[in-house]
Amino acid sequence: MKVKGLIGESHANDEDLRLPRDMFRSRLQYEMVRHRVVLISLGFELAVFAFLFHLGLQAENLGIEIVIIVPVLMLAPLVVAVTGVMTYRVVRRKVAALANKLRFMKEIMTVKPGIEMREWDVIAARMNPVFYRSSSLVTPYFFYDGESCYSYFRSTYLQPYLNRKDENCTNVAVDDFQRILDQAIKTYEEKADEDWQRIMNGTSSLRS
Repeated sequence: MKVKGLIGESHANDEDLRLPRDMFRSRLQYEMVRHRVVLISLGFELAVFAFLFHLGLQAENLGIEIVIIVPVLMLAPLVVAVTGVMTYRVVRRKVAALANKLRFMKEIMTVKPGIEMREWDVIAARMNPVFYRSSSLVTPYFFYDGESCYSYFRSTYLQPYLNRKDENCTNVAVDDFQRILDQAIKTYEEKADEDWQRIMNGTSSLRS
């Protein structure tokens, strides 16, 4: 993935970006690759349960068959669900490492994205390899495109920030990251307001 000529610019042409949406033939294929760690873990567990179930069916004694099959049928869904959730959370924690969060906020303040997705495309293209370098569990395809990057920003940072603001939470500890987050959100809100003004005036669109 290569992004050319983006330092100090707020826009970039699509041909300058290399995003998963341009690399995968379908969203399903992308999701399977992105969540490969979860799928591999679940696949291994299902194979073990299938093997135990098969042993139970092959047992000549009905009592032994019941002792093997019943626990397998009862535990398999629970173990698979717990493993899936835990693996997913591990990956998300890797993404949320402090160095990654700082870099994400830095990119927002550099690119100055609003609500136009091509600006978020730039950030997504830059952040995917950053996340991957921090942990191979993340894969180099965390953000499918700018829309998924924008959605992640809104749900992980913007909405909690606005909720705290609405609740007038003055007892929240202010650390270095919180200050940077405040600056990044202020940058986003200013640009988003400009974008909405252009849209209202009929001079822009969410994709232009």
